[in-house]
Amino acid sequence: MGTRELGHQKQEYFKWKATDPTARDPKTKTALAIQLGVHVNTLKTWDKELENYDSEAYFNSRKMEMDKGIADAIVGGNATMARLWKALSGDLVEKTEVAYSLNADEIDKIKKKAAAEVGDFLTGIRKVSAESDILPD
Repeated sequence: MGTRELGHQKQEYFKWKATDPTARDPKTKTALAIQLGVHVNTLKTWDKELENYDSEAYFNSRKMEMDKGIADAIVGGNATMARLWKALSGDLVEKTEVAYSLNADEIDKIKKKAAAEVGDFLTGIRKVSAESDILPD
């Protein structure tokens, strides 16, 4: 026996179920099954699926499947999945660019501060003459 795609019928059934019972058209499951071209037992099967989708166990199993799929993709070298994993775990820090505009006085102040810090660092380091033999040619 062949299989057929029931996605559209299932969506229509789930919409019908979500509708207030007093506003449903058709009014009964049996009438809806006939309208969708499926057996009423198919609707009962879909009810069980819907109950399963709402369960914590189903959510956790799907999350584990997705995590495994992402991990497998990362191991396979998929950079997009690695980025997704970092984003989901909260480890991804987006790079932001900040533009600064300094005037001449601010630049001069920074240069003086840098020169002072470099001077402090260089204190105690002896100068090596150009003719030194410390480093071989």
